[in-house]
Amino acid sequence: MSALGSRLLDSVVTTGNYLELQERLDALDSELDELRRRDDAWTLSFQQLDQQLRLASQVQRDLLPQRPPEIRAGRIHTLFHPAEHVSGDIYNLARLDESTVCLALADATGHGIAAALLTVFIKQGLRGKETYDGCYRILSPADVLERLNVDLLETNLSDGQFVTAVYAVFDEQERTLTWGRAGAPHPILVRRGAEPRLLSSAGTLLGAVANSKYETASMVMRPGDTVLLYTDGLEALLVPKQSRHHPRGLQGTPWFAELGERPIEKSLDEIRTRLTTLDPHDWPVDDVTVVALSMTQP
Repeated sequence: MSALGSRLLDSVVTTGNYLELQERLDALDSELDELRRRDDAWTLSFQQLDQQLRLASQVQRDLLPQRPPEIRAGRIHTLFHPAEHVSGDIYNLARLDESTVCLALADATGHGIAAALLTVFIKQGLRGKETYDGCYRILSPADVLERLNVDLLETNLSDGQFVTAVYAVFDEQERTLTWGRAGAPHPILVRRGAEPRLLSSAGTLLGAVANSKYETASMVMRPGDTVLLYTDGLEALLVPKQSRHHPRGLQGTPWFAELGERPIEKSLDEIRTRLTTLDPHDWPVDDVTVVALSMTQP
């Protein structure tokens, strides 16, 4: 018998008022029925919300490229792992013409529903080709980022959300990768026989400052080279918190040290395994997205 039931029984024994006991028990039954009803309603609401989030997750994945474009003398690999049902990360891969491919990646501040909604807008801006009068022009990474920055500022988002991004264009004929970044982590070049190194270029967050300019840089990729574009969730996963500002940073981790010595597919599979097996309390949970461009060996 519960403590409350014992007190009621003691009261009845003392006063002899059995009618009062029945009234109180009826009131308790009524309260319990109401609590059960509310619990059932909450359970149903949570189930419906979970179903809607799963549907939103599938819609977001459907908006991603279903397969990377095929390129000569290389391959493009991707990893997309939301921290929750939906992600604040987005990427885009597209063939611009017969010899040019774009690779883009963006990260809206935060993660979850609000950030995921913003990614739909961002993806529309990660297009590096404009067509007019039957002709087309391929935009430079700086042009793409500047236009997206203007678009985000013009939306005047109430929560002041910002976006980091990196946009790159790969010329298959020249094997030249040209990129620009907007507050995103620097791409990392992995070259056999050399330490991984950052590919630096300057650029501020998107949606933060009007008239921002974005530096464009380029490099010729050699056979066996791999360039990784990634969101900061990868750093949170691989780099101990106390080492985040170490000069070697992410590119100095054991995972990157092994990257040039094995197929990129195996390295990305290892990241997927870590993400699905780690206890969330072991690292700051964040969306993780990677786009890797790898040149085949000669």
